[in-house]
Amino acid sequence: MFGIGNGLNDMDGAGSIKLNMSEEKFDYTESEFDENDDSTVSEGKIKLDRSFNFRGFMNRLNGKHKALELAGQLDSKRGVSEGIEVSASTDGPKEYSENEEKALQLPMWNGQAGIRQGQHGHKANMETSTPMKQSTKGDLVVQSTPLAKPGALNRTQPKDILREKLIENHNRKVSVNSVNSGHTQRDIMQETRDLREEMSKLQEELAASENHQLEKDGEISQLNRKLNDKESQILELKKQLESKNSELMTFEQKSATAAESIVALTERNKQKDAKIKSLEQSLENSVVDTEAEVTNLNKVLEQVTLEYKKYKIETKLRLDESESTLRKAEERSKELQEKLESKSLELSEMNSKLSEMNTKLSEMNNRLSEMTNKLTSRETEISNLQAFLNESNTRSNTLQSDKEALTTEVQNQKEKLTSTIAEMQSLKDTLEKLNDEKNTDITTIKDELEQNWKQKADMLKESEKECRELKSTLADKTKELSSATSQLKKITSERDSVKKFIEQLKCFDIPIGSLAMEQYKKSPKHPSINLLLKEKQDILRFYLKSDEEAINKLNSEIDALKTSNDDLRAELELKLKSTAEKYGSTEASMKREILSLQSDLKERTGVIDKLQSTVDMLQKDAAALIREKEESVNRNAELAQQISKLQESQLQEDHEKFVELCDKNQELIQKCSDLTEKIHEVEVKLHTAESKAESLQNELNSKESIITEKQQLITELQLTQTQIQKSLEKLKGNPADMISFDSAQKTYHNLDRKTYNHLMVDQVNHLDLVQLQNIVKNIILLLETPFSKLSKKMPLVSIYLRYEKSLCFHFANMLHYHVYHEPIDIKKFTNDAYSQYLERHDFSKIRHPLELCLEKLYEEVRSRLKY
Repeated sequence: MFGIGNGLNDMDGAGSIKLNMSEEKFDYTESEFDENDDSTVSEGKIKLDRSFNFRGFMNRLNGKHKALELAGQLDSKRGVSEGIEVSASTDGPKEYSENEEKALQLPMWNGQAGIRQGQHGHKANMETSTPMKQSTKGDLVVQSTPLAKPGALNRTQPKDILREKLIENHNRKVSVNSVNSGHTQRDIMQETRDLREEMSKLQEELAASENHQLEKDGEISQLNRKLNDKESQILELKKQLESKNSELMTFEQKSATAAESIVALTERNKQKDAKIKSLEQSLENSVVDTEAEVTNLNKVLEQVTLEYKKYKIETKLRLDESESTLRKAEERSKELQEKLESKSLELSEMNSKLSEMNTKLSEMNNRLSEMTNKLTSRETEISNLQAFLNESNTRSNTLQSDKEALTTEVQNQKEKLTSTIAEMQSLKDTLEKLNDEKNTDITTIKDELEQNWKQKADMLKESEKECRELKSTLADKTKELSSATSQLKKITSERDSVKKFIEQLKCFDIPIGSLAMEQYKKSPKHPSINLLLKEKQDILRFYLKSDEEAINKLNSEIDALKTSNDDLRAELELKLKSTAEKYGSTEASMKREILSLQSDLKERTGVIDKLQSTVDMLQKDAAALIREKEESVNRNAELAQQISKLQESQLQEDHEKFVELCDKNQELIQKCSDLTEKIHEVEVKLHTAESKAESLQNELNSKESIITEKQQLITELQLTQTQIQKSLEKLKGNPADMISFDSAQKTYHNLDRKTYNHLMVDQVNHLDLVQLQNIVKNIILLLETPFSKLSKKMPLVSIYLRYEKSLCFHFANMLHYHVYHEPIDIKKFTNDAYSQYLERHDFSKIRHPLELCLEKLYEEVRSRLKY
């Protein structure tokens, strides 16, 4: 922004202005011209002196000036002038000289005309010098107009009286002289003597009035001193009252903090009471639950014993049945073994044939592995086909011939495998029939044994679950009891901490807590600490004796000052009464609250003791219950161990017999399953070989199609690359024409590296095409110039901003300052215009505040030039 700087100091006498175009003309933040500077009024206004006395100035204008004018008129009337001394003797006309008589014989002049002459044509030194009259003897010099003291001259009323009397006497004498113009010189001299006598009387009256006023001034000064003394005393009393008020405020704050702490303690006690009640309820509930659980456990034990007896009887019956079934199964197993031996011979023959088939399959797998290796090598070659397209075509032809040969071999092998598979299927059918007969017998035996085993296992699991549940419930109850005991310990510790806190309570360095505990120990039914405080601390309602003495002193001083200042005494008495009433009521309320809180504390300590005794009883009962539970748990554990031992012994015997039978059956089943698995493996290998061959052929076809597609893409990409390179070259242009520091310095001779870096010219090189286009388009739209005229418009804009705008604004700002004595607030105006642009984004609708300011300035300058 441009404006007036310190350039006002650089103005020549002829009105020429020195400007520095590289600097701003005005600094709005550090302006020389302060609007609030009232030390001197600006140009064209009166500069007032700080030592100006308006009263003396008016007295001088009204009284002294007019009195001196009248004295000068009388002197000129009597013929006395500067440098001539007239005798002041009162002997008469005999001692006067002839020159004086001639001067006195001059014709009289009108008083009003003389007054007008004194107002318009009197000399400027009339205020300081008065003509002196010389006596004929030369021993006495008398002043023609008596001068008053400086104190009297400053008072207007005596001078006004003097002026009126002088004018009346003079008018009367003038009228007498005008009527009796033929009087002699003796009459004139008598008149002058009368005038002098009147003047002396008037002087005496003035002196008396001045003395009276001086006495009044002395009395006023003494009264002012007394008032100052009283004011200082009142200020001291106010300070003392403020200190007392601050002390009382601190006392109130401390009492408030003590009350808050007591309230917090009561709340804590309430919370602890609630916790104790909840603990009592939880303990009662736990006792009831434990009793119910004990009864349930006893019932469960009775049921377990009954079920155990039934289980023993059932197990005996089932063992008898299982022994009979095992005998039958042994007989059937012998028959099956004979059949298996005959079938094993047939299986050995089949195994020999299968071994031969496996050898053939291994050979086929080797060939397939070779083919897969070849395919992998071909895949690696296909990845490099973009560079070697001609070689890949020849190799694809060879691969096709190899593929045909492989397909023929695979078909031959398929035919051989179909014949072997038919033989294997016939063997399968016979084996499956034998397996079915065997499996039916074995499954019946298995089912019976598994049912018995499952029933026994279920019974054992149920008993174990019940024991575990009992153990878990016992553990939970023990945890609940431990938590209850820990909470009781916490409550007791908190109670001890509350007792310690109450014992260590202090108020104004006085141990109130210890006194309260002593009073509680002495007489818990009488909650009051007043006697102890009076006996030990000399405390009366929380006031010290020193405070009472200070209040008495203040009252005595206030009584002494009652005679001097009644108004202040009434205000102080009202303030003291109000403060005494306030703090007396607050003290009484605080005492009542403390007493009530102490009674609450005592009651709550009693309740806590009762609760602690009940908690101890509950702990004892809980310990007894825990012991009973542990004994019942031990008994249940012993019974469970005995039951488990008996069950394990019987189950082991049954299990050993069952395992022997199962092992025999499993051996037979494994042999059959091995044969079936081998047959399935051969079939799977054949299917995999066929699927691999088909997948290889599909991969070859897909790779060929991919190669052709990639070739087309390569050609298309090459074309697009050439087009992109051409478009980039067009966008980049000629790098030799790019503006750098050296090329810019050639066109702009005043450019240096510092300004070049400050303008961030090289940062334009990092912008993309769209950003550059947007910048140029915004410049065209903001300047409202077509692109063809932009190169010519930009230097004109810089000339306007650097020179024309600065010069015009500097001229307007100087003119505004000389007219209104303040600079133009251009920052505010530009911010207002910019905010209008941001709101509307329309330059045509901006109403710049500078326009109104300049119009007002023009009208003011025009009006001044007219006049």
